[in-house]
Amino acid sequence: MPTILMRRCLKKDASQPDIIPVSVEQLVTLIADADSVIEQLMPGAGNCVVDIGQLNEVLMAASTLKRQLT
Repeated sequence: MPTILMRRCLKKDASQPDIIPVSVEQLVTLIADADSVIEQLMPGAGNCVVDIGQLNEVLMAASTLKRQLT
């Protein structure tokens, strides 16, 4: 399987972004796991097209809120 090189967002004190290797096999597994989670949260939605970018924004917002509340 090939490897994708992903650029991580710059941190405030970093001059260059981190380059992270991402295994295509891991990425496919992550997508399959995401489908499973979506199906558990919203039964029947597994057969629909899901905007992964939008889903990521919602999950990141939830994670940020959780950190702020704890």
